[in-house]
Amino acid sequence: MRRYIHIFAGVMLLLASPIRAWSEQQREIPADFPDTFDELSAIIDQSEVSGMDMARGSYLATRFFSVGPDALPYVQTRFLQAKTRGEASMAGLYLSCWGKLQHLYLMRKDLETNRTKRVWVYELAGTEQVFFASLKSGEDWKSFTELFPSTSGPRSFAICCINSKDALVRRAGLYWGYWMQDKVYWQHAKALAQSDPDPVTRKIAVRLLLPSKPR
Repeated sequence: MRRYIHIFAGVMLLLASPIRAWSEQQREIPADFPDTFDELSAIIDQSEVSGMDMARGSYLATRFFSVGPDALPYVQTRFLQAKTRGEASMAGLYLSCWGKLQHLYLMRKDLETNRTKRVWVYELAGTEQVFFASLKSGEDWKSFTELFPSTSGPRSFAICCINSKDALVRRAGLYWGYWMQDKVYWQHAKALAQSDPDPVTRKIAVRLLLPSKPR
């Protein structure tokens, strides 16, 4: 089950100069933080995830997210240089939970322009069939959202992605936001269903709004 939560997503139209303005100097983080990041990423990248893997992942995630904003510079670098879906997912989640608005824009811009990440996003939400298959398989990860220090940031990232000019990123926002759905999410989904210029995105939004939509 190769699905990533992410990043969320999520949630980049700012120029590089303002991004550099808020980029903080690397602060000291726990010595085992990179190893924890790598292990969590590897769990997400597994084709099959066992109950033991989920238990281990829950334990690691609690420690991982507890480090807080001090790890943002390190995690931002890992997101931009991500070699696997798992790395992008864990970094994206961390940035959306602990980051500022500029981090959300940075991630969205990368999703809009980075070829490798766009392949990963397409495998998550590229077509109507793929989107709803991802929702079904993603049920196994739903409890993972309870480990986030806050869902406010990930929700904001999802809406940020839904507001992208890029149809693929808008679909990714619909996917990520579904797991933390609230009134704002459904307002945006309704707007996409009514007037999104991309037919695939529009069909997905319409289907999400049906009484029989997956839960």
